[in-house]
Amino acid sequence: MIIGDSMETLKSYFLYEKNTDGVSEIYENLSRQLKAVHARETVVANMNSDEIVLDETPAFHPEMPFNYPVEKRYNIKALAKMMIGTYLSLGTGFKDFSSVDDSWFIDNLDTIFDTIHEENFDKEYFASVFLEGKDDYYSDYLDRKRQAAALQGKSNEKGFVKELKTAASALYEDLSNQEENTNEKTAANMQIAFNPLLIGISLAIVSILFIMLALVN
Repeated sequence: MIIGDSMETLKSYFLYEKNTDGVSEIYENLSRQLKAVHARETVVANMNSDEIVLDETPAFHPEMPFNYPVEKRYNIKALAKMMIGTYLSLGTGFKDFSSVDDSWFIDNLDTIFDTIHEENFDKEYFASVFLEGKDDYYSDYLDRKRQAAALQGKSNEKGFVKELKTAASALYEDLSNQEENTNEKTAANMQIAFNPLLIGISLAIVSILFIMLALVN
């Protein structure tokens, strides 16, 4: 986007944009670009919203570091600070928190978490960066969440299929038992019905034998 004759920076964009719906997506994209910068063992010397140009890829201007691990860590924290600052200030006017001291975030994280109520504000990520000291990219954090959700979905699906199979097996066993019981009852009923017939036939044969003996005598 162009404002006048200049390229739109992160700061100029948020000075006009008041909706926080797209904040997570914007910073995820910036995090991926920052990760690509670091993959070349370069860093961003001026890490602030005035220097991040949204119209370009990369949005940053990479430079060779003096101390790569330290400057890489600074870049990750600076982007996390800007993201928190965006959520905190967007409603009343965007402010860049990238230069705020680390100790302020560490001391005030609980208050920050209680203040920001947006659903896409990931508290766990910022706790890992400032309290646990992890060099974690926001984009990597979101990727892990999506993978975990996908695995959970597959696990739930497998569990559902297992439940269906278990239910089907139970139903089959129940039907088999019912069929076996029905067959047993049918056989018993046939035996009950057949026994009087056998007795009748036996009595008839005995009677005939008595008649034949009487005739002979």
